[in-house]
Amino acid sequence: MESAERKYNELSLWQTTTMSIHTSSSGASTQDEAVGSDYHWQDPHALSFITPPAYTQLLDDFSIIDDLYESFETEDETSGYEEQVVDTARNVAKKQQAVQTLLDTETQYISDLGTLLDIYATRTQLWCEMPNNRELLTRKSPNTIQDVEILLRDLSEITSIHKSFHKDLSERLQIWGPTQLLSDIFSRLYDRTAYYETLLNNYTNKIVTLDILLKTAPFVKLMESWTAEFNPPLRDILTYFKSPLLQPGAYARSLGQLVYYTEPCHPDYLGLLRIAHAFQAREVDWKEMIQDRLNHLSVLQVFRTLLHCPAHVTPTRRLLLQGTMVKIDLTEPSLVTDTRLYFLYNDMLIVSRRKDKKDNKIVYKETLPLVKAEIKLLTKQLATRMAEVKKPASFQSLFGRKQQPEENINGVPAPMAFGFEISMPPEHSLDSIAILSNPAATSVSAGSISMRRRHVVRTRSLAEQQIWVATLRRVVRVVTAKAQNDGY
Repeated sequence: MESAERKYNELSLWQTTTMSIHTSSSGASTQDEAVGSDYHWQDPHALSFITPPAYTQLLDDFSIIDDLYESFETEDETSGYEEQVVDTARNVAKKQQAVQTLLDTETQYISDLGTLLDIYATRTQLWCEMPNNRELLTRKSPNTIQDVEILLRDLSEITSIHKSFHKDLSERLQIWGPTQLLSDIFSRLYDRTAYYETLLNNYTNKIVTLDILLKTAPFVKLMESWTAEFNPPLRDILTYFKSPLLQPGAYARSLGQLVYYTEPCHPDYLGLLRIAHAFQAREVDWKEMIQDRLNHLSVLQVFRTLLHCPAHVTPTRRLLLQGTMVKIDLTEPSLVTDTRLYFLYNDMLIVSRRKDKKDNKIVYKETLPLVKAEIKLLTKQLATRMAEVKKPASFQSLFGRKQQPEENINGVPAPMAFGFEISMPPEHSLDSIAILSNPAATSVSAGSISMRRRHVVRTRSLAEQQIWVATLRRVVRVVTAKAQNDGY
């Protein structure tokens, strides 16, 4: 408003000066001055024709123009800075949230370690030291008691590492600010968690020892009494036993988030980036070993879940795949009612099914021999028959008219079926081959020997088909080679 008045006063001053010069140079009389006065009202440069309301409106217009000029002059200078401030504040909040999430995860992990250490491992060691129990376990495996002691030592060390890290992280979070440093505590964690490699190297023996203990009736009864002490009750022991295998991968993911939310100009950016790369490299190095231990632990888990399971825990057995698929009846390939649960180990394939619809218990059904088996993809004819949709008989079909194929109905392609076939040699196939190789054996029916057993499975997707076929073929090669080396 002040700027508008200034502009108006400048224009009025210019008008007055112009009129004074015009009047003095003309030398007119009073009548001329009157005429000049009339000319003043008609002067296109004059502003005296503006009435008070119009004057106010003009000032308002000038004020709006001034505001627009000021806005456009400062927008380019301030908008980028303001956006940068908002982005930085958002990143600081997101970074704090990521640290809090990691702290919560660490709290739960320490709680699981405490349960495994204080309730299971410590009490198990005390139970094993009793003379009668020591004698019982020694008969089953001479290394059981030693493995329990190693488990207790490893869990104590791991718990100490994570309690220290939890304390450091919690203290930093309490004094959180935009310039908070974190890379130093992650560096200490990286150095101390190298102990996990020792834990992982000993884990196979721990799993075998746990299997021995869980097959010992007095110990199982005692463990049930331990879980009954708590409300809510404790989770299954294998859940706690799995936690140390899953935790190492959490830090690479968390550090990736922290680096993402840290500005490159932040004093801790390079430190976080460096330690994040270190954790990622370690995760790659340990990935295969951790997956192997998880597969080993899954053998124990399935053995405890599946009734009459023949796949016992051994130092070398691993569970590679498990899934629910449909066993195909070759006389009615389109039926999908025979649902089975398949468990593929590195040395065997077992099939199971649920006991009944109301009961979730899984019962062992059969073992499919894989030595010299052939894993085949579905033929086009079989896949087409499996994909057929059964429809009630129509009026035309009653009179023998052939129904149109599914793919020709309304021009819609027929649904696709995915799966594979396991072609297994007949029983005693190796003995039969030996008989055929003997010239004296002339009464053997070649037709009965060449008959192979077929087991056709329908999967839910192409991806599931591919992973099962690839893994099965790898297992068949291994078990066949081992059988040949063993002289079978």
